[in-house]
Amino acid sequence: MIEGSRTRLGTALRNGAIDIAIVTGETQLQHTKSMSLWSERLLAVLPDGHRLAANEIVHWTDLKGEALLLSQRGSRT
Repeated sequence: MIEGSRTRLGTALRNGAIDIAIVTGETQLQHTKSMSLWSERLLAVLPDGHRLAANEIVHWTDLKGEALLLSQRGSRT
């Protein structure tokens, strides 16, 4: 698994260095086929005083080095 910009991931995908790229946003990468994985909003829940808690927007790269807990169940349960 690698992390990179949309451009870097698109290039790696077209060159065969990776098999799948998961990217955010609605713009399709050139010369690729895409499909939507989900349409629900994704929330980052942080404790008061966390270095990112005051940010209005949190990017995936901001979460690098953070422990992430994901639910086993779907978001509707």
